[in-house]
Amino acid sequence: MRTLAEKLKRRRVFNRPVTTITIRIYEDLIDDLEEMAEARGMSGLQPLVRSYIGAGLRYDEQRQTDGTLEAERLARLAMDEESAGETGGS
Repeated sequence: MRTLAEKLKRRRVFNRPVTTITIRIYEDLIDDLEEMAEARGMSGLQPLVRSYIGAGLRYDEQRQTDGTLEAERLARLAMDEESAGETGGS
């Protein structure tokens, strides 16, 4: 597994390969994203969405590195198990 520093260094290369994906997004959200792209002076929707995805990914990678993400996962698992016990029927 690559380190966070290695991942970030690789992302600084702007001419790296890209791929096309299809994603379903609510129409009103598309409208809001287009407005935001224009307000930020971006050339369109795709650069803004890539920016948001990159920011969210960096945020989660940092949380993964410092252990926050795993702690939250374990807390959710414990809550799910607790809920299952309450509704499991005795």
